[in-house]
Amino acid sequence: MTMRFQIRQPARWSGKRVSIPDRFEPSAVSNNFHPMEKETLRIRNGISGFTILALMFGLAIVPGCAAAQVPTRPALVNPCSGPTDAQTTQPKARPDFRPERQEEVKRRLLSESFGAITLGDSLMEGWGPRILQPAFNLPTLNSGFGMDGTEQVLWRIQSMDWSHQKPRFVLLLVGTDDLRFPTCSVVQGVLAVVHAVHGVLPGAKIIVTSILPRGENMLEHDAEIVQINKDLAAAQSEQRFRFFDVHDAFLCDHKTPCALFQPGNLHLTPAGYQLLTDSLRQFLQQN
Repeated sequence: MTMRFQIRQPARWSGKRVSIPDRFEPSAVSNNFHPMEKETLRIRNGISGFTILALMFGLAIVPGCAAAQVPTRPALVNPCSGPTDAQTTQPKARPDFRPERQEEVKRRLLSESFGAITLGDSLMEGWGPRILQPAFNLPTLNSGFGMDGTEQVLWRIQSMDWSHQKPRFVLLLVGTDDLRFPTCSVVQGVLAVVHAVHGVLPGAKIIVTSILPRGENMLEHDAEIVQINKDLAAAQSEQRFRFFDVHDAFLCDHKTPCALFQPGNLHLTPAGYQLLTDSLRQFLQQN
């Protein structure tokens, strides 16, 4: 069977402005309108103005297509049960702590561009760029501060200007300084930080590092740390982050002293940071 198509030259456009009421009836269409205008006015009620214009001007409308949008922050939820303390989720200022370093971080955020940015406590601060940057293979800003809990990290996110930055990654290592609070509060605090990062750096992939073991024979707060890490791992999909679980690699067979930790078994040695970097590099390759 042969199909024939006839192409008709459209009549000249009238140039009239068509006023389309919210509701209309086909009988109200005037014969003075261009045929294309009349067909447009006969469209059933409820079609959007954009759709009408598209039909009038021959634009293609593809179902399901929409303008690109910046990812929205997931709703902050509580993934655990138990007593809580709201302090871990409320920004707490530390403007007098190492002000020269604070000013340096602020200056670099405005004057440089980074592919990876880190936030956290003294464990993060000690993770120097010479060791850390090769894991990302990107320009990296370490903005960790000693003795920061989640509440201080929230304040730093709130008080710094992030508008010049579009990092590919944000790496968090925080929580060990909040272990004086109930376990569920620490989880909520870390998730509040994740939520805040989504707000200021919406395009970044967020990586949350597990809380590391600590203390004599790596048993200080052991049950709490294990539970916090478990709850964070369970929340990663819903809260849109990746959980970098390196806890067990630092257990040292539950024997101290350990070559990975400095005396006191809280802060890492160069060997500890090298293990952390190697583990992060492998994690990034797999994720």
